[in-house]
Amino acid sequence: MDTTEITHAFSVFALFGLIWTIQLVHYPMFKFVEAPHWPRFHRIHSRNITFIVFPLMLVELLTSLQLFLEDNNFSHSMSLGCAAATWLLTILIFVPLHNQIAIRPVPSKLALLAHLNWLRVVVWTLASVNLFTNLVSTAS
Repeated sequence: MDTTEITHAFSVFALFGLIWTIQLVHYPMFKFVEAPHWPRFHRIHSRNITFIVFPLMLVELLTSLQLFLEDNNFSHSMSLGCAAATWLLTILIFVPLHNQIAIRPVPSKLALLAHLNWLRVVVWTLASVNLFTNLVSTAS
């Protein structure tokens, strides 16, 4: 494995673990934050999670693009497709949803956020399975 492949694997597996943590721990707990504390909580949560997620997503996208350009095989195409999908989902669905709940924790929006986030869980799980399968097959 070269540096790009190692960096890519790190970012994909880190995002896989992170999205499952967000889905199973963070989003379900949003409903327990009292309304007066919500704006500050959401601002701090959004800032801190972005500090972790944004660099990982950027690395995943750039390394998947580099791997795809170096060797346009199924696994690299799948990696690039998954990275592009998570960026599109995040920009088109999740950033606007978070903006809608930034000031007030609207219960229906919180439920929608958790429900739609399963899309990203599925995509990052697929990316991880694809990568793991590729790593196992190249190690054999």
